[in-house]
Amino acid sequence: MKVSDYILNGRWNLPDYLIQNAPMIAQKIMNMPLPLEFTPDKRNWTQAADGELTNKLDYSLLNGSGTPAPWCKLIWY
Repeated sequence: MKVSDYILNGRWNLPDYLIQNAPMIAQKIMNMPLPLEFTPDKRNWTQAADGELTNKLDYSLLNGSGTPAPWCKLIWY
């Protein structure tokens, strides 16, 4: 699903099941202002400067910075 699937004629068009089962979330969504012009959906990865998630960034986030914690030498003596 895309955000644009829930917009009709410039207004939010949320499904009834969402409004009934999660009214607080539905209300937060409906309080979000909509753009005046069509804007394509885009994922925005906060850890990336340009918002794009690359394999390199994903790998570095999953594997950590590569520097061991200071307590590692105490445990792995």
